[in-house]
Amino acid sequence: MALVHYFFGSKPKLFAASVELPIAPHRLTALLASQPSAPGEAMARYHLEHLFVERRDAITAMLRAGLGDPGCVPALRALIERTMVSSTAEMLGGERADLRAELAGALMVGLFVTRQIVAVQPLASAPIDEVVRLVAPALDLLLGKVTGPLDRARADK
Repeated sequence: MALVHYFFGSKPKLFAASVELPIAPHRLTALLASQPSAPGEAMARYHLEHLFVERRDAITAMLRAGLGDPGCVPALRALIERTMVSSTAEMLGGERADLRAELAGALMVGLFVTRQIVAVQPLASAPIDEVVRLVAPALDLLLGKVTGPLDRARADK
């Protein structure tokens, strides 16, 4: 404990220095840009087929550390906002891009927790294609340009 304080000042500062996001922000924006007509499918499929499989342990550790110690929450929040949300929002553009980017990320975190950590059925064992088919429209709504799905949702009210 003395070494943590000597080198980092506090446990939350150690967490901030050691945490690494499971996906680089530029990789996420490139992924979304690669399929502008179906960003939700691209995002869901990438998370379910690759990220949740290849980085499962790292994501689980980051969530447990960040949420298990209230002192680490500000560092985790700042990291997510500074990297994932800001770069995705910039790529999305349009009305409330920051909120839409954050909601899409929250949907993916919820999907990870429910499917990978808690293993709630039937989601935990559902085929990836079925999960993608069901979640992609919600992600398309959030990730679409304001002239796309968001306007249609507003018009349906």
